[in-house]
Amino acid sequence: MNKLRTIGFGVLAVIVCYVAILTWVKRNDLVFQFEHLQKEYTKLQQENADLKQFAQSIQLDSVKEMEVKKRLNYAKPGETLVLFISPSPTSQPQESNTLIDWLKRLFGK
Repeated sequence: MNKLRTIGFGVLAVIVCYVAILTWVKRNDLVFQFEHLQKEYTKLQQENADLKQFAQSIQLDSVKEMEVKKRLNYAKPGETLVLFISPSPTSQPQESNTLIDWLKRLFGK
C-alpha cells in the first residue's frame, strides 16, 4: 500500500511537472508573439503616419500649384489652361398669375 502511494505521488509529480513545463512553454511562445506583434504594430503606425504626411504634402503642393495657375493665368510649357467662368445670374421675370394678367390686359386695368 505504501509502495502504491509512493508510485501515485511520483506519477502525480511527473504529471504536474509536465503540465507546468507545457504551460511555461506556451506562455513564453505567447509572450514572444505578443512582443513581435507589438513591434509590428508600432512599425505600421509609423508607416501610416509617414504615408498620411506624404499624402497631405502632395495634396497641399498640388492645391497650391492649381491656385497659382488660376490666379496668375499660368500654365507650364505643353499645358493648356482652361478657365471656366460661370455666367452672372440674370434677373428672371417674375411669374405671376397669367389669368389675372390676361384679365387686366383685356379690361384695361
